[in-house]
Amino acid sequence: MKVTTLENISIEIVARKILSRMGYRAKAQIPSQDKILVESLIPEMLAQIDSKIAIADFKAIQLDTNSLKLESDISVESTNLVHVMQDAKFVSIYAATIGDNVEEMSTMLSKSGKIKDAHVWDAFGSEAAEAVAKRVSIVVNQRAKRKNMVTTKRFSPGYGDLALKYNRIIIDILKTSQIGISVTDAGLLVPRKSTTGFIGWKNI
Repeated sequence: MKVTTLENISIEIVARKILSRMGYRAKAQIPSQDKILVESLIPEMLAQIDSKIAIADFKAIQLDTNSLKLESDISVESTNLVHVMQDAKFVSIYAATIGDNVEEMSTMLSKSGKIKDAHVWDAFGSEAAEAVAKRVSIVVNQRAKRKNMVTTKRFSPGYGDLALKYNRIIIDILKTSQIGISVTDAGLLVPRKSTTGFIGWKNI
């Protein structure tokens, strides 16, 4: 098994996405001062990202009603994951992070009473983590194309019936200490703005 690691992944974050994560669902709801604040902070927040990705590809051995079995004796129980991976010939397992700088800044701002700024940094962190995960999808799709295959959507522990305990399994498989990701006893990722998941490869 080969684990591919990537660093300093380029992403773009627009103010509208951050504001949406702050709870503003329509343009009419956005106070002008909040929009100005978010736009002014984006360059600083982008500079604090330390993005890293680890990916490994596995042959799918068996898919039944509620379990997915991959080479290297990897077995995952989840009817929701099986549904997403239906007909997959290969499965990529990944972990991705933006590092802990953004979260640390959000915490520091909150403790100093700058609640609005802390909220902006936290919302930015969530959006940035998703943007890095989307880059994973692009990388895996490029790999699949070389085999004349297409990819499924991403599916992560904590969604549907895919238990958080699989975060630990993913962390162990990918040896993510090399990209700075660990996991708590409860299955939560550290840094918090990190993601893991599965992406299937299918024949066209």
